Amino acid sequence: MCMEVHTKVEEISEYFWQALSRRVYITPKSYLDLMSLFTKLLYEKREELLENRSRYQRGVERLKKTNEDVANMQIELTDLQPILEKKKTEADELSKIVEADTIEANKVKEVVEEETKVVEDQAA
Repeated sequence: MCMEVHTKVEEISEYFWQALSRRVYITPKSYLDLMSLFTKLLYEKREELLENRSRYQRGVERLKKTNEDVANMQIELTDLQPILEKKKTEADELSKIVEADTIEANKVKEVVEEETKVVEDQAA
């Protein structure tokens, strides 16, 4: 591939000479610089590719773990459903008891207020 690029540059330099009457010299050093640049670029792209591949693999692993966690939580939720229903029933019963006690407390409060009023009237 580098040989092809080098040959193409020679052809273009000849075209440049014909069009503008300016010489561009292609030396072995130019070819070696091209090879060096190509090798460096190849190494950088390979590193970038490996880094991206590693990142994607970590992401896939996290997704798998998350799916496992969700499945375990779903099973746990299914197992806890009867307990939840029982606690809800108990809470409803307790709410009814508290409501009845509140009504009874309000009746007692009214009686106490009436007695307080009677006592205040007698004291005055």
